[in-house]
Amino acid sequence: MPGLPGLLCLLAVSSLPARACAAAEVLQIPAAVTAAGTAAADLRQARRFLHQGLLAEAEARLARLPPDASPRERASAALLSGNILYERGAYLGAEAAYSEAESLLLLAPAADDAAGLLQAARNNLRMAQDEVSRKAALDVHSSRLRAMVLAVLAGTALIIVFIGRRSAR
Repeated sequence: MPGLPGLLCLLAVSSLPARACAAAEVLQIPAAVTAAGTAAADLRQARRFLHQGLLAEAEARLARLPPDASPRERASAALLSGNILYERGAYLGAEAAYSEAESLLLLAPAADDAAGLLQAARNNLRMAQDEVSRKAALDVHSSRLRAMVLAVLAGTALIIVFIGRRSAR
């Protein structure tokens, strides 16, 4: 059990990743422990930023997730990334992120909140898929509308040219 300075350093490590390695060496804390604490802190902070609508800050915090993060932490990060992309209207990217979260959660060892996270990933995946389908349907309609407008414009141009030639005679 670390003493008060060790405990305070552990708390500092979870919020200050730049000092994590130095603190781990001084206190001889295994690197996996400091990385896990840092990953959890980064995920919490990313969630806070997302709830505040600070998408760029949340995205930057998620980018700091260590490459050796657990599958559950990577799944949480993918779920949050999907939320960021969804908020930005990038539904295909959100769909991919939610699919990644679902896959990672299926691989991760069961945790207390794993079922809730998996359900959230699946629900969000369905919402993103619905938006992708809706956007595809709108794209078809807007393409048809665009083609009709271009046809009307081309017809109008032909009529103007025809009238201009008749007037010139």
